[in-house]
Amino acid sequence: MAIVNAQTEELISQIERAFRGVERPQITLRVGRALDDNMQDELPKLRKLDDHYGGWSEIPKEDIEKFQDVFRWLCPIGFRFYLPAFMIHSLRFSKEPATDVWLSGAFSESEPGVLESTLEFLNPAQKEVVWRFLVIALESVHDDYNRDWWNHSWDKEWAEDFDKERVWANLGRAFTLLKSKVEQDRGKTSA
Repeated sequence: MAIVNAQTEELISQIERAFRGVERPQITLRVGRALDDNMQDELPKLRKLDDHYGGWSEIPKEDIEKFQDVFRWLCPIGFRFYLPAFMIHSLRFSKEPATDVWLSGAFSESEPGVLESTLEFLNPAQKEVVWRFLVIALESVHDDYNRDWWNHSWDKEWAEDFDKERVWANLGRAFTLLKSKVEQDRGKTSA
């Protein structure tokens, strides 16, 4: 059962507004998979296969579920284009969004500075809804002891649960980075 409730429905509406009209990337889902599979000769043909949708809101559920592993192959424009579809899919269909496969690829950072430079392609409203999505996703991780374990400094002694460690490694830095950027953006608008 998904976590859809009044809070998530409101966030879905905010995601739809914040990402309305974002440009379509050259590196599509199928192109990302081909890059991962080292099939560069197939790229033009595969790019055309993704022409069946013009905007991110038209991406079929089947494509979202099939291509959850391609985020690390997307350019920042592709990240911005596909992110809202994947977030909404997680909010509607995932019981525990923080453990969805696509999040590991979208928010983990293999090289220093890559995630930060990718997030620079998001405007303040987009950063805000992505951060709010991460809050909901992280709150969905089952924890009987402390519901907001992810909002504390990481302590390997304290958290013995392997799933928590994996989720924190993949999402903790993104959460902290986005929170900082959202607070900066809020400070700019209130000044």
